[in-house]
Amino acid sequence: MNEVPFTQYLTPNGEKRKTYKEVTDEIYAIALELINVGAYFEAEILQTGEVSLTCDLPNYGIYEILNLSMAISPNGPEINENVEKLILEAKRSYEHFLRELPE
Repeated sequence: MNEVPFTQYLTPNGEKRKTYKEVTDEIYAIALELINVGAYFEAEILQTGEVSLTCDLPNYGIYEILNLSMAISPNGPEINENVEKLILEAKRSYEHFLRELPE
């Protein structure tokens, strides 16, 4: 198991801290590919108690920030499965945008 870095925004003032989510080796390799092209992962606990998970890519083509993937997850054991889904979706989105960029 490996850990993917997330920036976590804390309530009530949005203070940031680094946190890590454990993922399988396969998912970690995908996350590293995304990180190596500049993507980053964020997590924020919402007022509902759920967690917002995002993967964004800054300064991508015409986009200031390109959201590759986002998920809302219960704040419990389900979060691990949702982190993996987030990373897989981010990879699919990134590959899609690569194909769609004008040459």
